[in-house]
Amino acid sequence: MIKLFFDILEAVVVLLELSIFATVLMSWISPEGKGSINEILHQITDPILGPIRKIVPPLGMFDFTPMIAIFVLQFPVMYIIRFLEVTLS
Repeated sequence: MIKLFFDILEAVVVLLELSIFATVLMSWISPEGKGSINEILHQITDPILGPIRKIVPPLGMFDFTPMIAIFVLQFPVMYIIRFLEVTLS
């Protein structure tokens, strides 16, 4: 049961990371941000990217927010999941 919870949590993190990556790609393809795909991606990623953008604003043309968000999602969460899996197994 606990393994299932960790697997679901890991899948959610991976989906969020892919959504952030897709948002970055869409910003290059369609900078205006029009379209239903962009709207869906922004609904998924804005709760994560918004607070980070308040702390780290874009530097000129470069927005490091997605990179920071992926780092924040990937490393601590995955290490916590691995630690708890080993501890609880």
